[in-house]
Amino acid sequence: MEKEIRSFESNCAIEEREIEGVNKKIVTGYAAVFNKESRDLGGFTEILSPECFDNCDLSDVAAIFNHDPNLVLARKFNDSGTLALQIDERGLKYTFELPNHYVGGLLMESIKRGDVMHSSFAFVCESDKWEKFGEKILRTITSIRKLYDVSPVLSPAYYSTSVTMRSFDDFKQSSEKPLNTIYTRYRLEHVK
Repeated sequence: MEKEIRSFESNCAIEEREIEGVNKKIVTGYAAVFNKESRDLGGFTEILSPECFDNCDLSDVAAIFNHDPNLVLARKFNDSGTLALQIDERGLKYTFELPNHYVGGLLMESIKRGDVMHSSFAFVCESDKWEKFGEKILRTITSIRKLYDVSPVLSPAYYSTSVTMRSFDDFKQSSEKPLNTIYTRYRLEHVK
């Protein structure tokens, strides 16, 4: 399985906090949001199940600007680092202190101006399920194996890798995959 990147329309923000008597700039955002349907990803849409991060490897995750590994903002390595990750009822939240270098300055100015207001994450999918509702095809990511990065991003567009397209092609060619009626019932009752 290969790395996939998803971007969400989720505000990232800078706030000032006093930490240990020092005023610091803190960046927060949601890199992934549960039970929200994506835009069309090339013939299908997808959602993240609330359990998708339950067994995810979060041991080495970077916060990078626009998924560019040259623009490092923070990093969580094992149980230490400058990046904090939290999974709550809404999704995957990230927090880090704005670094005092050119990338931090670029991000701060871009967020203040309103040029950068979205977040994204890069991951490897462990398991998913595909469903067809009339002409609509929905992918539900049920388990994520590895999280690589969380990123404040310029564009909220979604990107898919070849593994997504291969999985989607396999689904399209097979008309025998059953619909998940439990999900359909949940979706009608809970998702707006």
